[in-house]
Amino acid sequence: MTARPDPWGNVPRLPGTSGITVVEGDAFMIADSVGDVRPGTGDGLFHRDTRFLSTFRLDVDGRPPALLTGRSVDAFSARVYLQPTADGADSAPIVIERRRFIGDGVHEDLVVANHGDDAAELELRIQFDADFADLFEVKRLVAVRRPPRSRAVVDSAAGVVRLWGRGRRADRSVVIRVMPEAEPALTRTSVAYRVSVPAGQSWRTCIDVVPVHEGVAYEPRCRCDAFGLLQSPMADRARRWQAGFPSLETDDDTLLHTYRRSVADLGALRIPSPDGSNRVVVAAGIPWFMTLFGRDALITAYMALPFAPELAVDSLEVLAAFQGRRVDPESAEEPGKILHELRSGPLAVRRRFLGHFYYGTVDATLLFVTLVAEVHRWGIAPDAVARLVPAVERCIDWALARSEADRDGFVTYQRKFRHGLANQAWKDSADAIQSADGSPARGPIAVIEVQGYLVDALRSGAEVLEAHGGPSPRIDELRRRASDLEARIELAFEVSASHARVGFLGLALDGRGRVVDGLASNMGHLLWSRAVRAPIAERIALHLVDEPLFAGWGVRTLAATNAGYLPVSYHRGSIWPHDNALIAHGLARYGLTAPMARVSAGLLRAAAAFDYSLPELFAGIGDDGHGFPVAYPAASRPQAWAAAAPLLLLRAWLGLEVDAPARRVWLAPSPPDGIDRLVVRGLAIGRGRVDIRWSGGRLDVDGLPAGLSLVPERAPVGGSATATRAGR
Repeated sequence: MTARPDPWGNVPRLPGTSGITVVEGDAFMIADSVGDVRPGTGDGLFHRDTRFLSTFRLDVDGRPPALLTGRSVDAFSARVYLQPTADGADSAPIVIERRRFIGDGVHEDLVVANHGDDAAELELRIQFDADFADLFEVKRLVAVRRPPRSRAVVDSAAGVVRLWGRGRRADRSVVIRVMPEAEPALTRTSVAYRVSVPAGQSWRTCIDVVPVHEGVAYEPRCRCDAFGLLQSPMADRARRWQAGFPSLETDDDTLLHTYRRSVADLGALRIPSPDGSNRVVVAAGIPWFMTLFGRDALITAYMALPFAPELAVDSLEVLAAFQGRRVDPESAEEPGKILHELRSGPLAVRRRFLGHFYYGTVDATLLFVTLVAEVHRWGIAPDAVARLVPAVERCIDWALARSEADRDGFVTYQRKFRHGLANQAWKDSADAIQSADGSPARGPIAVIEVQGYLVDALRSGAEVLEAHGGPSPRIDELRRRASDLEARIELAFEVSASHARVGFLGLALDGRGRVVDGLASNMGHLLWSRAVRAPIAERIALHLVDEPLFAGWGVRTLAATNAGYLPVSYHRGSIWPHDNALIAHGLARYGLTAPMARVSAGLLRAAAAFDYSLPELFAGIGDDGHGFPVAYPAASRPQAWAAAAPLLLLRAWLGLEVDAPARRVWLAPSPPDGIDRLVVRGLAIGRGRVDIRWSGGRLDVDGLPAGLSLVPERAPVGGSATATRAGR
């Protein structure tokens, strides 16, 4: 019997997704290098998990034009320069320009410039269509194998074509609107222009594409008038975002370019909060994850905390609003549980897969507590932390109930609904958790990094509750449980001495309590969570930065010695920037600066090869001197926690930890070799903005809020004075 495909699993690369992408808020458009959306590909205009354009193709005189140059100008706009097919000529006087802007809908300008000595006549035709496919139908290649199923109404006098979905997609439509002054010829699938351009002059028109979702029309926010393009509100929004971000000065050009691109990529992924408030959260990534994901939002906000603290506050409050209230096996909702993802496409609304809300992850609830505690330690938003205390208590209740159900006190998962995720931590592909011999783990599964998150959540939760209620027996009990769990992790996950490689911790326990002995990156997260003793951290570090786990560009998800190793895969040997950034930060917390520098320097070199925009993941093929990492074909880019990874690396290099309630700020800079100057201006610490300058081994700090004291050394492994006083 053929296994049913996992809708959340890995898929082959779709054709045409390496061209031009523009994104703003809930909408994005992927096209090929000439700006076309061609039928039969995964390209298109997407809004709220639905494809509203499956064809958008320009022909000139009945033939595809020739590409001169095409690229994104910024996240929300792109320009493409074309010429008519030249029949062997080495030059041509006509240049056609496509200027594309996205913001809810799409606005596209067409400009034909005649640089010749004679008048020119030509026909421009844009073909369009819409299949209103769910994003997952596109991802699984279902939609590209069937023709669009739309119906149309043409109003030539108004310059409008409206396409509607059929059947259960009838609540979605798209409006194609053109300028009647250009005298276009409209049909249900095309608009054509007969263009006459005098010598030395140009001709111009524009097209708007308006998605309509459940009766709401999403008009393009960038429009033109008789005098040309109006000022773009998206550009103003991007400028405000970048102006509010801390500035970086450094002697390393790769770091500087990567930092700037990270800021831009994070800005591009901001979407309106799905709870209807004025808050803003980050979507997980383009193209498949342009929605709210609990784990991704929390890790991204953690990484970006001192740079963009509003992301943390908004993400926490939005996720608290969607916190689980009831038991629903189909959506995996449980009281206190934090949302995994929110979907709004036609399949989700019809609940064919997982439904509108899906809670099928065990780490987001623990990471929620970690982020609340970190916001508390940095003293950034005390009022918000106070509001979030009830949500923290519900998270802790869920964690205790889940861990008490396991004989060893660990948090486990097992799929209960056939369309849910088989693996419910960050390595969530179906084949991610496997033993050294390649055999898959059988549930219930306890992955090792989640146990580290649990240790941190118990300690962090105790810290937050104590700060907002004072000492209590429950707080003492949470700290005792955390310490006991820390000891059990070391014992339960230790790989047998008979194993070919010893001294590491396995990536999981299976349903029989046996160690899943694959050598993997998961154990590195224990350092980030500060969930192991220093001697264990040192042993873990040796494996992380040595073959077969380390590939030169970073730590592989699965070591090359595992039978199931596959470098071009989602989780079986690939390299994930966020995974490596968390590992680097953990190494720094234990004072393991040499391995930390090795991991982060490799990742920085990889960023340069990806035009300074780190992708979701890349292949685990090692650096044997050829000088560049190998791309993973279906990786999202931009992707939120990959974009935020360089921000956490900066924090690790600075050795920056904050405990505002204890009035301490720790700083112990140790960047990789070759970086001799780091100046970060405007970091959010407490209620102020702080400038940190490190140059030639000298450290200077300006703007530290009153009452905070600088400690020019690395923070204790506990990371907070409160935790240290409690016996860390």
